[in-house]
Amino acid sequence: MSIYPPLMKDLALSSTVLKFHGKSDIRFSPDEVYTPNYHKRLNMYYTCSKKFPRMLREGMLLFLTALSNDADGAKTAIVAGRARSCGADEANEAAHLADEFLWHDQFGFYVVLKDIEVVDTMLVNCITMQQLVSEVGNNLYPGTVGKEVSHAELCRRYDRKTYISITDYAAVSLNAMLDDLFSKYGKVSLHSSKQG
Repeated sequence: MSIYPPLMKDLALSSTVLKFHGKSDIRFSPDEVYTPNYHKRLNMYYTCSKKFPRMLREGMLLFLTALSNDADGAKTAIVAGRARSCGADEANEAAHLADEFLWHDQFGFYVVLKDIEVVDTMLVNCITMQQLVSEVGNNLYPGTVGKEVSHAELCRRYDRKTYISITDYAAVSLNAMLDDLFSKYGKVSLHSSKQG
């Protein structure tokens, strides 16, 4: 039985986010297999945000999305897995992690991840923003449901964000797309000892 029970395909609900990893000028290689940030001493997987991520509450479903390039070399975000948030905590300042990663001074806070599932293949084989937009169209974001928004604008809406809300309708589609990739390439399940 999946640890990710089915969501209701409701356009009015949004309990899910795309959580971005990387920077526009420092992208993951499309030939890389995605793994979330891992802190060895604390034995935890985590994600960072510049501002306090109040929205990332306990148990929230996060789609792990790496900034990379598609098969044609175009810059894009690529969904490579999913996880649950252990919740935002003001004590989780990213500067505390600087002993292992020097770039944490660019981010204010971290959120611990649990129930992590990542596709066991290169990013180029995972779900690009273009594929996601083609699948769900204007039903991707709560603010675009029922509106005329171009494919290009939907693909760019995440620019300069560390996370963005998506509809539960889009999350149902993303879960199905990920499950297909898990069947095809395999799944890596990861766990954090620290839970918050």
